[in-house]
Amino acid sequence: MALAPAYVYCANADVRNVLSRYGVNLRLNDSGGVTVGTGEEAELTEICYDATEEVNSYLAGRYDPIHLADSYLVKKWTKYIAAKELCERRGNPVPKALLLAVGTPEAQTGIYGRMVRVMNEVESLQSIPERVSPTMAWSNGRVQMGYPLRKWRVERPLNEQTPRQGPPQNLDYGAEFTPYPL
Repeated sequence: MALAPAYVYCANADVRNVLSRYGVNLRLNDSGGVTVGTGEEAELTEICYDATEEVNSYLAGRYDPIHLADSYLVKKWTKYIAAKELCERRGNPVPKALLLAVGTPEAQTGIYGRMVRVMNEVESLQSIPERVSPTMAWSNGRVQMGYPLRKWRVERPLNEQTPRQGPPQNLDYGAEFTPYPL
């Protein structure tokens, strides 16, 4: 069994809400009994993990998983993807309504289409803050070969006039308070 993701966006009960208890038992019960066993219940949990990783592959580059776990829309997408994966588990047909709701990434329809558009920054999730990159802004500097160490220098006239979002840059005291070599 693979390691569980840090944040799981759907639970077994969520998948049961989509397919009903009987629909889950039909697709999950491998032993032929009346109830689902613990091994099959673990399989459903694994499917929820897989659906969470699928959603993360589209959205985690732009949004923090902590915030994705709190979003109702992301939880809804994840439970529908998990329900589709459960239906496809043994080659069973997926209900048409579920197939239309989930869609495909290639055709950019349904849930996958929305996730592709969010990943490509065509759409955004309004209730979730985007990640702020902690990296430096490289648009305002150049390498000066006259210095033996710390050759990267910030050129103040090239700075953008709008303030940068995110953590502040450290001040390079050597570049700020010593004259440049001629």
